[in-house]
Amino acid sequence: MKTTKQEIQNFLISFIEKTFLYINTEGIESAVLKGRIDSLDVIELVMGIEDEYNIKIPNDEVQGWKKFQDIVDSVYKKLK
Repeated sequence: MKTTKQEIQNFLISFIEKTFLYINTEGIESAVLKGRIDSLDVIELVMGIEDEYNIKIPNDEVQGWKKFQDIVDSVYKKLK
């Protein structure tokens, strides 16, 4: 069964809420932009995504993530 973008988004929101308790779902993008998510947080997020979906995400792709939707789209593309 193919994973939808909504399912990916739901996983990411759940993971972020559990892992980074200080960030609400509306504030994910602003938290990244304001530096409240640091490089170790990003590594933890990437590892969580890779474990959940059994994929590998190269560093250069992660560096291109600027918005929450970029992450969703990146994961979705790898699962196609």
